[in-house]
Amino acid sequence: MSILIKILMLSVPTLISQVSFAAPVDFSGNWKTPDAVSDFFPETSPDSIPFYSCRLECQIAQQNRVLQLKLLSVECEAPDGLIFQNSIPALNLKIAEDGAIYDETGWVGRLKGSAITLEYVDGYDGVHYMYFELSKTGGLELDWKYQGSVSGSFHVSHGKDPLTRIGVSPGCFAKTPH
Repeated sequence: MSILIKILMLSVPTLISQVSFAAPVDFSGNWKTPDAVSDFFPETSPDSIPFYSCRLECQIAQQNRVLQLKLLSVECEAPDGLIFQNSIPALNLKIAEDGAIYDETGWVGRLKGSAITLEYVDGYDGVHYMYFELSKTGGLELDWKYQGSVSGSFHVSHGKDPLTRIGVSPGCFAKTPH
């Protein structure tokens, strides 16, 4: 009887540690707007430009609790042909067991269920607020707001359809698609 109790005592902590180290939802892939039209919400000021035909692109690599946001970019066009572009540099992130997300400077966001929220302070004058969520259909819902103190602000989201995963299988952590 005591042998059985010892076996159970040894296996329960092992089981608990395996559960707590489970990999989070897989966000890996090259994501793009399928309809090439995202929703763009310009800052509300008299000289705001109404952009349209927005395209969002996002490249994410993930392996267990390491997340690389390799690319996040938006490109829109105004009625007069003016092009608006914005992107953030690559971010190397780590997801803690409690869902907190860190880069080399400290806390930047949180993973909760199938959603990630990030706050990235750029090197210029503003803060990027990003929300990523895997939809039930397998797409990536993306909402990106930028609050700039000098250069203005913008808000863009995935539009009527989530971004679709193109060219990289889930779980891929390679530098090139496979």
